[in-house]
Amino acid sequence: MQTQPRYQGLRRNSAEFFTIPDDGVLYELINGVVVMSLTPSFLHQRALSRLHWIIFDYVERHQLGTVVVAPFDVQLGETIVYHPDIVFFSPERARMRMERTNVIPDLVVEILSESTARKDLETKREDYESAKVEEYWAVDPDNRESRFFVLRGGRYRESSSEEFRSPMLKGMRFDSRGFFDSLSLGEPPAG
Repeated sequence: MQTQPRYQGLRRNSAEFFTIPDDGVLYELINGVVVMSLTPSFLHQRALSRLHWIIFDYVERHQLGTVVVAPFDVQLGETIVYHPDIVFFSPERARMRMERTNVIPDLVVEILSESTARKDLETKREDYESAKVEEYWAVDPDNRESRFFVLRGGRYRESSSEEFRSPMLKGMRFDSRGFFDSLSLGEPPAG
């Protein structure tokens, strides 16, 4: 039995959004409108699990900060609350985040799906840029593409290379081709 989204379409500010009772549906607040989040696909969740492990392992080994996986509220303003797939906070911002919800992450990752790609690459990218999120990764497992946005002079500069070195994660190298190959359900490589 699927739960009906009782709050879908309501107009709220972020303070009102945080008072919505839990009805079993995951919502985001997009430009003051409560929007239901769809259940992600198997491939989306596989990519999320794998990428979270890669980033978490790197951040922990290098003691860079804190990594959190969805669902997790990220308040970007009075009318925007998103649930990015993965967020990274530097140690200073992580300490502030323990006290309040409106602390902007240093890095945000969205795993794209057919139903969310446009919103993730347009609306959310613009909102993350306006909120001064230092890095935004848009990873599309269906099309085996990764796009990386790094804030420079208040604007995002894009890198779509197959190998990306993250300034925020102190040079962590992300190999898109290797990552997408690792999502295969075939036999593991001989080793």
